[in-house]
Amino acid sequence: MYRSFVLASALSLGLTAASSAASIFVSDFTGTSSGDALSGTNGWGQSEANDDDLEPLAWVSSLTGTPAASVGAYYAAPGSTSFYASNSVGTAFTTSTISLQFGLQDSTTDYPFRNNFGFSLVNGAGDNLFSVNLTTTNQGGIFDDPSNPVDPETSDANWNLSVTSIGMAAEPAFVAVGEDSFYTVYVEFTSVGADINYKLYFQGTVGPTVIDTGTLAGLSSETISQFRVNFSQGTGQDWGDNILTFRAVPEPSALLLSGLAGLAFLRRRRR
Repeated sequence: MYRSFVLASALSLGLTAASSAASIFVSDFTGTSSGDALSGTNGWGQSEANDDDLEPLAWVSSLTGTPAASVGAYYAAPGSTSFYASNSVGTAFTTSTISLQFGLQDSTTDYPFRNNFGFSLVNGAGDNLFSVNLTTTNQGGIFDDPSNPVDPETSDANWNLSVTSIGMAAEPAFVAVGEDSFYTVYVEFTSVGADINYKLYFQGTVGPTVIDTGTLAGLSSETISQFRVNFSQGTGQDWGDNILTFRAVPEPSALLLSGLAGLAFLRRRRR
């Protein structure tokens, strides 16, 4: 069945470039039904099929009252060390744009550990051209009550936000993001000769503020093959049943400037 959950506010991610640039990827879930498997919906695929007798891995849901998709829940019979949902892109990694909105929901007391999440642009070999990573910072504390979905705990689940790429050395975490909260991450990609420059903005209660800039060396000749949304097991722990809900949007600037807040509604499939 589905566990309804009220998120205190929306979390938004935008990867973008100059306003004249085209979006790398947009995914519209209009016309879908909440609870549908994500695989086969609007070009989406999965690294492993859902198992409704255990827990789903990726499904259609909603965010801020608009159709979206979720990945996560307890990975009861993992076929790998991580899971990802993907969609084809097939565009050059030049000055371009990709923007998403997403929300994080904590694990429940049924499966009291926390997973890592991420968004990635990959080439045909599966190499990471650019990823925004959300890495859990703690595996203890208070977890959501699965029997009381409209009153989740919101006290102590946090993930560190960082970026990685084959075109640069690993970056340190920039900021911690929490469960049931609203954030905006905004990244400008600009092609400069053989390289890709990026500028990363972050917006919480104030902002947006530039928190990182960098160069992805030698990547302007790369082709982005897929956009992926993934989750993996927290270091040294069992899988949790926390989830990431997201949707790709064509233009993030209005959201960044408006300071959008309010209620978002996530759904988690439960046995």
